[in-house]
Amino acid sequence: QQPLTVTRGDRLIVRTPSPSQTIGGGVVVNPTPERRWKRHDPAVIALLVTQMQGTPAERIAHAAVSMEPLKRAALAKATGYTDAEFSAALESALADGLLIALGDGFYQSSQVYYALINRMTETLSDFHMAYPLRIGMPREALRSRIAVKNATLTLLLASQTDIVAHEALLRLHRHVITFSEADQAWIAQFAAALDAAPYTPPSVTEAAALLGEEVLHALIDLGDLIQIAPDVLLAHPVYDEMVAGTLALIDQEGSVSAKALRDRFNTSRKYAIALLEHLDRIGITRRQGDDRVRA
Repeated sequence: QQPLTVTRGDRLIVRTPSPSQTIGGGVVVNPTPERRWKRHDPAVIALLVTQMQGTPAERIAHAAVSMEPLKRAALAKATGYTDAEFSAALESALADGLLIALGDGFYQSSQVYYALINRMTETLSDFHMAYPLRIGMPREALRSRIAVKNATLTLLLASQTDIVAHEALLRLHRHVITFSEADQAWIAQFAAALDAAPYTPPSVTEAAALLGEEVLHALIDLGDLIQIAPDVLLAHPVYDEMVAGTLALIDQEGSVSAKALRDRFNTSRKYAIALLEHLDRIGITRRQGDDRVRA
């Protein structure tokens, strides 16, 4: 009827005070459990059997079967080992490949770790097959599919090299966008249109009609085209030239207006304003009255 101090391996009996009778007994497996366990749950029973009968390395690996990695202190608490016992068991579990050391001092059962990596790889493989012209899958979409926290996904990605990041997209290292001959012909035609009017290029709507949505977005993802507004895009070299020219005008005159930018590149007010608003959004310039200055 009152708390007792116990340690792993202590034997115990459970009695009722009235009527006085013994109703059970057992052995303390973990004196510092992280929570109350559900009775008769096969997974819980397997966990307790492993903690009681398994080797120290097996016990520590079984304690790390959570989908989310555990810090050393949390793992030590889950096993109920003394500091010396835990250090020895941790070293053994790592050496035997039962436990994976992730970054920032986190650990995870190798069984769970490789299952998650395989799910990530399979999910991305399916995505690449469905969308061969997309450079990768949105990171948040992949995280949602494998049902882990964002911090866990970061640890998993940092622990391997088969999955690589491209800004906010994730792809398999082996995935390469390959355009068909027909796609390449349309791309060449569109490139000619860009060369003919680099500072007043076709709109996004016109580009999509010519190239198709998938090819257009592939060119944007690859960085060949820069979309600066919902219906405005520029070839990457032209974009770089216009950004440099905008900053040069600011440095020469102290600020730049849409009219000055329009005249500098012989473009229209539509494109000049689209570029200036884009530069405001990404923090290169800021608005000062009707003009822009360096941010």
